Amino acid sequence: MKIWFLAKIALLTTLTAATAAEPAPSPACSDAAFRAFDFWVGDWSVANAQSGEVSGENRIETIHDGCALRESWSGADGVKGESLTYYDPIDRKWRQRWVSGGYGGYALNLEGAAEEEGRMTLEGAAHFYARAQSVDMRITWKRAGINALDQVFETRDPQSGEWKIWYQGDYARKGSN
Repeated sequence: MKIWFLAKIALLTTLTAATAAEPAPSPACSDAAFRAFDFWVGDWSVANAQSGEVSGENRIETIHDGCALRESWSGADGVKGESLTYYDPIDRKWRQRWVSGGYGGYALNLEGAAEEEGRMTLEGAAHFYARAQSVDMRITWKRAGINALDQVFETRDPQSGEWKIWYQGDYARKGSN
């Protein structure tokens, strides 16, 4: 009986020591790939690149311990929308899911990758509910300085297959002027 008791103590001591020696797991989403879109994080004023007119305001924040970005858009025309953008380390792609009740309701389902530091392109489809129509869409974000970035929305012409600019926005970080 005494030998059995001593064997249990030895086993518990070994297990406790092994558990204590294991390094603490690194925080979820701590890999550098999760930070590739951080240049977009902040509070922004957005203007139409062609006309210079204010298009709206956009707030981008990291959520869920850095595993995702939440976008909250408030357009000058009263249209609001939100997106969830996240990196999937399994297939090494960024994904964005956007939804808005404006213009009869629409959603964007996009995916893509960081092309270089300070530049991201996501491509997929825009679904316009009221028109029961889907169009191919591509959005590119490009850092244009510490407090600025360019965002270009393009749609694909179904006949020619060519991408055409649909909207181009100039982002200026709020409070940087």
